[in-house]
Amino acid sequence: MKFLTMFLFLFSQASFAKVIIKNDQLYLETTAGRTPMSTLNTMIDKKEISKLKLHGDGRAHVISFAKNKGDEKLYSIDHRGFVYDIKPFSNYSVSKVYENGDIEFKQEPGKRYKVTSEGYYVY
Repeated sequence: MKFLTMFLFLFSQASFAKVIIKNDQLYLETTAGRTPMSTLNTMIDKKEISKLKLHGDGRAHVISFAKNKGDEKLYSIDHRGFVYDIKPFSNYSVSKVYENGDIEFKQEPGKRYKVTSEGYYVY
């Protein structure tokens, strides 16, 4: 029973993680509090990334930014705060983010995708 309680607690923490921007810094917010996303925040401080955008008000776990003045690309963030390149979607444009965090791309109208720690899955 103790293991099940601990598993449910950890799962609930991961399930409700939300990406937020506060004072030009990125955080992963859970019911336990805010955890700074150190790697990205360091890149922001060093001005190595620009055009930072959070899509879906943090629900979708998708951000876009340009590295070293290059082209803007999409990246996903898992519930632990790791950032992933999401090829072939990295050059797509987000057209809509649904309330549950599903994403629709301009290049794939009518299809919904969801971010998981392993990437995108179509519904």
